[in-house]
Amino acid sequence: MIDGMAKLKALSLKQKVLFGVAGVFILSVLVYGGINIYYCNRWDPHTEICDVDVSGNTLEQSKEALQKHIDNYVLHIEGRNDGTLEICGKDIDLTVEFEKELEALYKEKEQKFHFLHWGKKTYAKAVNAQFDENKLVTILQKSELVCGSDNYKIEKPKSAKIVYSEEKNSAIIQKEQLGNTIILSELQKVVEEQIVQMEDTLKLTAKKNENVYKKPSRYSNDEKLVNAIEKYNDYLLNWIVWDMGEDTTESITPENIKNWLSVNKDGKVKINEEKLNLWVETFCLKYKTQGTTRKFVTHDNRTINISEGDYGWRLDYKKTCKQALKSIRYNNEKADKDAYIKDPSEENRLKLTKNLEPIYSNTAYKRDYVNFSEDWDTENYSEVDIGNQMVYVYQNGKMVYSCVCVTGLLSDPERATKTGCYYIKDKKEEYTLVGSDYETPTKYWVRIMWTGTGYHYLARSDWSRWTPEIYKTRGSHGCINLQLEDAEKIFNLVHMGDAVFIHE
Repeated sequence: MIDGMAKLKALSLKQKVLFGVAGVFILSVLVYGGINIYYCNRWDPHTEICDVDVSGNTLEQSKEALQKHIDNYVLHIEGRNDGTLEICGKDIDLTVEFEKELEALYKEKEQKFHFLHWGKKTYAKAVNAQFDENKLVTILQKSELVCGSDNYKIEKPKSAKIVYSEEKNSAIIQKEQLGNTIILSELQKVVEEQIVQMEDTLKLTAKKNENVYKKPSRYSNDEKLVNAIEKYNDYLLNWIVWDMGEDTTESITPENIKNWLSVNKDGKVKINEEKLNLWVETFCLKYKTQGTTRKFVTHDNRTINISEGDYGWRLDYKKTCKQALKSIRYNNEKADKDAYIKDPSEENRLKLTKNLEPIYSNTAYKRDYVNFSEDWDTENYSEVDIGNQMVYVYQNGKMVYSCVCVTGLLSDPERATKTGCYYIKDKKEEYTLVGSDYETPTKYWVRIMWTGTGYHYLARSDWSRWTPEIYKTRGSHGCINLQLEDAEKIFNLVHMGDAVFIHE
């Protein structure tokens, strides 16, 4: 009896399990059927088309949602330096033909079992997007990204280059600057691609879009640039010093040289000789006194200004240019360069210093860097007064000799004696004067000008009829004609380099 009851209970448990399984199956069928019935004419859950969520929408509802998305379409463009631009679809007359493709997708989804496709579904972008290209180009052309504004500055790309770093005490590679200058045609291309695909964001900073911007011609990892550093430093790390006297020096330093160096596309370091020569020109002019205006006290105590002439200091420009260029090109010891880069001490700098003597094409008696025109021997000189046709010689600050003379023919500019401050350049007891229409032997010739003008004896037949007016009608070819005794005396009194002041 007991065994029978146990069997009855066991049978009842099995029936319960079977009934439970059957119930679950029936419920699943009902749910599955219900889902299929509900979604038979709707998009499945988690369905996106062109970034539009159409989950549970009917075909017509999805068409309306997509059309609304198109009508409200805005492309957000993000550029360098926080530059932005928004392009609205309505501003470029954006239209998209999507109905046929949408209907095809809808038909395709009806053929699937919805219960098995509950994951997110993203369908292909809408195709056949059309817009007014001219309107798009106009918007881009006038945009802040292209034209800039008060709040958004357009910066051109700058190539990497070698520069002098005071911090590093040597040349370094200065990293390129990308800038934000747009290439309009490239921008138009990527913008159109985004619009056709109905993307709502375009990042111009992405690597794939880097062609939208103008690029530097050279980057900091350029192998030729890296290899040029040593030669660049060889030129750069030079101190060139000229001793100008009077405790005065002039120097070329790396601060100067850095402006004269460049690296060409082949990686060769070039010295801009034109810029170097301009520096030398300024240097030469700074110390030039030749042709300067000098105050001069005449024999009759008149103070006059005399300019022109060739007396004075003048650096030899061409030789100084060569001197400077050779010094920069001189190969310093690598150990000396490395020592200075590591420790820019005075001791290490001196090892890279070239001390030079200035090369002059013309010199004077003395240097006075307070009053540059006071460069002549104020105790020993000679004076030619054209108006009075007289010569005066001074020694030790006193007039020691004077005599009459005949200067160049006043009425002929080619023969008139030129005024100015000159100096004695040569002396010969016997000399032959040669011109285009004459050849005259003379004595006691003292050269004053490189053109040939000087003091000298001339056996004129009219010395007995000399007057201060004679040069106006019977003047010389430019020289200062003297009688024999006067010529000999002046020849012996003046010395090489003495100043000669010629005035009217």
